[in-house]
Amino acid sequence: MDPRGIATLVMLRHAEKGPGGDPSLTDVGKRRAIDLAHLLSASGAIHLWSTAYKRTRETLEPLASVLGLEVTTLDTNPEAWMKAIAAIGPGKVAVACGHQNTVPAVVKALGGTIGDVELHGTDAWLHPKDYDRLFLISWPVGVAFPSAETQVIELRYGAHC
Repeated sequence: MDPRGIATLVMLRHAEKGPGGDPSLTDVGKRRAIDLAHLLSASGAIHLWSTAYKRTRETLEPLASVLGLEVTTLDTNPEAWMKAIAAIGPGKVAVACGHQNTVPAVVKALGGTIGDVELHGTDAWLHPKDYDRLFLISWPVGVAFPSAETQVIELRYGAHC
């Protein structure tokens, strides 16, 4: 397939966070955010998406600085995420930062699978201490989700968790 017809989403969970309801990143989390910026500095990403929580935005801020982009907050509504993802475009890359429950949900909604998760009812969650997992998700532009053509590659970044 022509790679210009492929869209890519880099999906990850926020970096290590402090305690509380809407905490900022810890010093370790801030270091991981810098590692993410270094890893994705040449990715050509055109969109950076986070949830409304400080920890997701702070995880993407060093990358936003390197790429000269703004971090866009997406509504927590799954349809808003899927609409944004479906509009990435051929040959384009977007980066999305979510949470231990939303990362597996997005991967699944696109048609991909990931292993080594916890089950909470029928929902898959990343393990509580998994902050170093990053998923490269690619699909042919224009397919309906979930798609059997979705491909997922898992990488690890920053310090080992």
